[in-house]
Amino acid sequence: MSKKPKHIAIIMDGNGRWATSLGKARHVGHQVGSKVIREIVECSVRLGIQELTVFGLSCDNMARPQEELHYLLSVFMRSLQEYTQEMHDMGVCLKVIGDVQGLGCELSKAVRDAEEVTKTNKVLTLTVALNFSGKWHIHHTTQKLLENPVSLSDDQIEQAFSQLLPSDPDILIRTGGERRLSNFVLYHLAYTELYFLDVKWPDFRQEHLESVLASYAKVERRFGNVGVSV
Repeated sequence: MSKKPKHIAIIMDGNGRWATSLGKARHVGHQVGSKVIREIVECSVRLGIQELTVFGLSCDNMARPQEELHYLLSVFMRSLQEYTQEMHDMGVCLKVIGDVQGLGCELSKAVRDAEEVTKTNKVLTLTVALNFSGKWHIHHTTQKLLENPVSLSDDQIEQAFSQLLPSDPDILIRTGGERRLSNFVLYHLAYTELYFLDVKWPDFRQEHLESVLASYAKVERRFGNVGVSV
């Protein structure tokens, strides 16, 4: 049985702190961090990873200073404009989860256009969480379920919550030195292996990812059952 993960999730933390540690404005860190995402997508394709989910912008981030928030959104818009065709050529299917409508019509349309261009691709599914939080997802899904007056089965409820992602992540990587989930895809992380790295996101490279994969290959995943060595 192969121990290569199917699905990797990443909390890309440390952009602003990386920039300020070098005496630069925080937006420089976000700019460099966006280039790292491109590198890691390409790396994931080479390594045969099927699904990659990244935390682009949380609902809580919306309370940041307007100047920084505006720059974050402009970086994402530019990435869509510059990178959609490249993703399509690599066979990457882009999906964006979260309250995208809350970010304005222009960005929302750009997201949907990019999703449309890449929707039939099968090599890698790249899911970007934008204006998203795990609690928002749980509240939003519950509200939708309550709109249905018909009694729902356990399977229907499970399907409503689980359809956010194509599968549960095998691995969650958080860069930046913090040890917390920060309201990411909470419903899907019940049995995910967690890796907290001290390296900040702009310094994250293929060798860091490969180190995590090497560690994961040694893990016996039991999902609550008795392991073979017990």
